Amino acid sequence: MPIHIRSRKISDNRLSLYADTGAKENRFRSLNIYLYPGKDKVTKQINKEALIIARQKVAKLERELSLPDIYTPQEINGLKQQEKGKVGVLSFILSNARNKEESNYYVWNSTAKQLQACWGGAEKKFSDLTLLDVDNFREYLLHRAISERTKKRISHNSAVCYFATFKSILTDAYRGGYLLSDMSVSAKSIPAKETIIEHFTAEEIKVLKHTDCKCRQTKIMSLFSTATGMRWSDVCKLKPEDIETRNGETFIRMFHKKTKSWQMLPVSESTLNLLPDTPPGEKIFTVDYDSMRKHLKKWLSDAGIKRHLTFHAFRHTNAMLLLENGVDILTISSMLGHANVKTTQVYAKPLESRRRAAANAISI
Repeated sequence: MPIHIRSRKISDNRLSLYADTGAKENRFRSLNIYLYPGKDKVTKQINKEALIIARQKVAKLERELSLPDIYTPQEINGLKQQEKGKVGVLSFILSNARNKEESNYYVWNSTAKQLQACWGGAEKKFSDLTLLDVDNFREYLLHRAISERTKKRISHNSAVCYFATFKSILTDAYRGGYLLSDMSVSAKSIPAKETIIEHFTAEEIKVLKHTDCKCRQTKIMSLFSTATGMRWSDVCKLKPEDIETRNGETFIRMFHKKTKSWQMLPVSESTLNLLPDTPPGEKIFTVDYDSMRKHLKKWLSDAGIKRHLTFHAFRHTNAMLLLENGVDILTISSMLGHANVKTTQVYAKPLESRRRAAANAISI
């Protein structure tokens, strides 16, 4: 009996895909694949890849359901392991990237592209993957990897990011039965160098505020992030009902995926005035990540800011401005939603160096 792909609407207007086997027992089986609303280029590509994977899963399920009539349970497990081992590493990465939030989607895809470049465009199967392949990728990132954007060697911390992502992918593959052992355990990590906190100065923020941006939403989102410290992933999904007033004070209610915790973030009236009027249930901002990056680059250039800064720099700016205005590190850590104050302490380092320089400038 053929298996059909069905769908049902879930949160955030997504469609959850599941298999209808037509059987009397255990008829409906989740495929753990989702289709996302939206007509932008990235969303269309994610949905296209999701449907391809869904069809592959259904075809595989049809084969598996016919196995008990032919093989023993032990033989079936062996066949499943062999089947998963035939899956291409790059295909696995790209198919799983669709479940990541937008910024992480780009990291996973960039990791896949670096891996493909390292392997000379070839696709390796999990069954053929060795620890030597993992070590070779590490060395490639450190010494030969080229940035797709700049056409120059990637930075050390970019290499750290890509290799850490690859190690987490290997762990996921092991847990999913694609690998016989977790290769990430034996793989030597790339130690990170001290992070330079890229942020805007107070003067640069003033200039940006008075510089026109072709995409007004990009400008408002950036200034809103500066005022609140919110990440791109939090700002872009903000809805009117996430803003609450309690006892005369206004808060933004949001969920941090990194720390898996809810936060009530205090927000000022002047900051709220930045937001456009939006009907309940709709997202306040609709610009996609690709468009934002393009408009942000042009906006910074028009403002005379030549450094390469990402949207996340506005969150860093919020922390730096709070520190410079005397707000204590524990309060800042709480406002940024950090699980550990050690994460926040990285912002204090550049401030301390400026204080030391100021102190040394005075000689009596």
